[in-house]
Amino acid sequence: MTLHEFDQRMIHEEQQFLAMCLEIGVWDKLAEGRVSPTLAPAFAESLILDLDVAATRARIQSDPAGAAAVAEVVQALIHDRKNRPLLAAAMPRENLTPFYVMSSLVLDVTKPELEEFEQMMSEL
Repeated sequence: MTLHEFDQRMIHEEQQFLAMCLEIGVWDKLAEGRVSPTLAPAFAESLILDLDVAATRARIQSDPAGAAAVAEVVQALIHDRKNRPLLAAAMPRENLTPFYVMSSLVLDVTKPELEEFEQMMSEL
């Protein structure tokens, strides 16, 4: 996938995901409005397998905290110019699920040890 294709797909997925989160009222359902980025990897692992938007909507409704975590991580990473070319080059062009690129971004950044990931998120 070219960098341009990656950027277009990422923006589309993020906007669609955020719109669903807002429609469902994800942030209204969080305890004390707190988002835990450590929930993002598990949610992203499931999200990447959703074959359609309806499945994603159901997932968001059943796990608003995980959805909020993914949204927060994506917001923190979407403007990262350093890793985008590498991520784009490794991204397939075909047979992508509706939120494949966004989920891949979250999973790629959370691969390091969880403590390192938590440290990185606290610095953003």
